[in-house]
Amino acid sequence: MPEEQLDGWNQWAKHVLLELERLDKCISTTKKEMMSVRIEIASLQVKAGIWGMAAGAVPILLYIAVNYFSKKFE
Repeated sequence: MPEEQLDGWNQWAKHVLLELERLDKCISTTKKEMMSVRIEIASLQVKAGIWGMAAGAVPILLYIAVNYFSKKFE
C-alpha cells in the first residue's frame, strides 16, 4: 500500500474510534437517564396506589358511619 493511503486509513481509524467512544458516552448517559425515569415511574405508581386506596376507603368509611349512626338513633 502506498504511504498516502495508509496515512488516510490511520486518520479514518482514529475518527471511527473517536466516534465510537462518543456514542458509548451517549448510550451510558441515556441508560442513566432511563434508570432515573424508571425510578420516578415506580415512585408515582406507589403514590397512585396510596391515593387510590385512600379514595376507595372514603366511601366505605362513610357507609360504616351512616349505618352506625342510623342504628344508634333507632
